[in-house]
Amino acid sequence: MSADNDKDREDDPVWNLLDKAPPAQAGPLFARNVLREIRLAAHQPAPWWKRLLAPVPLTTGALAASAAFAVFIALTPPDQTSASLPPTPPPAIEEFDVDQGLLIAAIEDPSLFSDEEVLALLY
Repeated sequence: MSADNDKDREDDPVWNLLDKAPPAQAGPLFARNVLREIRLAAHQPAPWWKRLLAPVPLTTGALAASAAFAVFIALTPPDQTSASLPPTPPPAIEEFDVDQGLLIAAIEDPSLFSDEEVLALLY
């Protein structure tokens, strides 16, 4: 099988061009340039999304959100329909004027008043 590959390589025009090309030589400052690029790459700042997902910004954001939630809860007025408040007693019948007292009486026992009298009380 390797004999077929060697024969194909001999007839391949790309390999013929590569054989004729001069060998690449590293310049005299190659090692220095490579080390300088490595040093510069080490000092470059991380992308913004990596800095955002670092532990310090995440912790700071969580603490700020917790503080904002605590302030919101502390400044929210208590619910007015809380069970801890005593219920307000219903108003006494004496506080109503005469017409409202008559309406209440008409509601409790409709046979006391005629239809015309109930309409007169309503309007």
